[in-house]
Amino acid sequence: MVWNAIKGSAVEYVILFGLWMLFVSLTKPQEMIAGLIAALIAAVADATIKSAGFAKFKPRLEWLPLIFWEAWYALDGSWAIVVALFKHIAGKPSEAQFVSVPVDAGGDDAESWARRTLLTAYMTIPPNFIVLGIDVERGRMLVHQVSPTGVPLIAQRLGAKNEGLVEVPQA
Repeated sequence: MVWNAIKGSAVEYVILFGLWMLFVSLTKPQEMIAGLIAALIAAVADATIKSAGFAKFKPRLEWLPLIFWEAWYALDGSWAIVVALFKHIAGKPSEAQFVSVPVDAGGDDAESWARRTLLTAYMTIPPNFIVLGIDVERGRMLVHQVSPTGVPLIAQRLGAKNEGLVEVPQA
């Protein structure tokens, strides 16, 4: 079974080797050998994980370009952090809060796993949001926000809802 997965990873192997060569920007023999070995290790590890069924990940194609929105969200989140810092220095109370966000968490299929993974990654990259977890059974996502805002559009594209937000009291 692992051999079938390794054969299926041949395209990934070529892509990984190409990325290695782009990264090092050298065509010296030792770099090419190191790239071949590194790509082989990565492809075998990927095939092993896929054959074991450990990680399920099959995103919809339209979800992947959302990463290009992250630059804006990182700038916006950084600005929110700076504003919160100056408010703290000025002696104003923190607006940080925990929020329970309704989300289409899906089930145990590969697409749902991909949705939850991308939702967590895309929302946690900006510094003003941290996704603490997703409760699949209840369809809720627990988020810590530095300053209260609505649900980002990127999260809404991945199944988060802008209605039904519940602030979670802090102990």
